[in-house]
Amino acid sequence: PNLVYALNRVESEIIANYLNDNQCSQEAQGFTLAAIDVILDGGEVDFDDRVTMDSTFVNNEKAHCTYQKLTQNTNFKGLIENFTGNENPNLTFKIVPNLDCTSDGDIDEGCTSSSLSSNNSITISIDENYVNSSTTPTLFIAQTIIHEAIHANLYLAIYNFEAGNPVNLPDINDFPAIYEQYRQLTNRQHEIMAGEFTGLIAQLLQQIHPLLNDQQFIDSLDDYSFSLQDFYTNLAYVGLQGTAGYDIYMSNPENAQNYSVGFYDAQANSNKEPNCN
Repeated sequence: PNLVYALNRVESEIIANYLNDNQCSQEAQGFTLAAIDVILDGGEVDFDDRVTMDSTFVNNEKAHCTYQKLTQNTNFKGLIENFTGNENPNLTFKIVPNLDCTSDGDIDEGCTSSSLSSNNSITISIDENYVNSSTTPTLFIAQTIIHEAIHANLYLAIYNFEAGNPVNLPDINDFPAIYEQYRQLTNRQHEIMAGEFTGLIAQLLQQIHPLLNDQQFIDSLDDYSFSLQDFYTNLAYVGLQGTAGYDIYMSNPENAQNYSVGFYDAQANSNKEPNCN
């Protein structure tokens, strides 16, 4: 009760409605307690999609604003709506300094970790220096968030599938067959992403880009010798190096050249400032 008193009236009403809508189940109560901690620590909670953003994410205007723009897109919302419901896990976003996902000493731009079996949660972490860098446009941050949201979906899908639970499988044809195809591969999630999800990533980037206050750069894309669709498809492969899908795509010299041109042009000239004023 003392925790609830520390919230404002709107927050208290949202929590009461959430608990009522979910029949005050144990899962809903558990999420509510975690959500209150996040709110009191300066974070934000999306009760509809069961997503929390800790204070590090909320206080980083560049990442937080880009995420807000992404949630205006129904296709992106579809990625995180899998985390809605009493039996589904919590999804948390945070910004981490010197992010080292594999403990190999190398700093990673973003990564997703699963603790589904222990506390029913998945966490998306994004490196602080990467977000704040003057060479990181908001378009790249959007790509990273989309990429990591797909990781979160795959963690949930594979966890449920291996437990014999058919809910929340990805919206791709015959996921069981696709899972079996990639199951024994190293880095199987990236292999699945490169083989099955680059079209979705490209589509989301093209749809969200006009919301990122980057029209001057978007207009300049007409000067390319390749299409807009190719530009966003190239960006969809960022972070998928070393997969069979990436190698096949880049084995075409034209694709490899266009990827390099588009990436470095965006890095130099695409907008770096958030647009949520």
